[in-house]
Amino acid sequence: MNKAEKEKYSPEVHQISWLDMKTAVKHSFLSMNYETQYVNDFQQSEFERLNIQHRDPLFITMVSV
Repeated sequence: MNKAEKEKYSPEVHQISWLDMKTAVKHSFLSMNYETQYVNDFQQSEFERLNIQHRDPLFITMVSV
C-alpha cells in the first residue's frame, strides 16, 4: 500500500483537539467504566472494527510513567 492507503486504515493522527482540564479528567475516568464511552466517532468505529470491548486503564498508567 502507498502512504495514503495506509493512512486510511491506520492514520498517524486522526484528530487533534485541545481539552480543558475538566474534560481531560472526565475522559480519563470514563475510560475505566465497564461500559465503554467513546471520545469521538472515529474511536467508536475503530473499537468496533477491532472488537475492543473495553480500555485497559493499567496500560494507560504504565505508559504515563
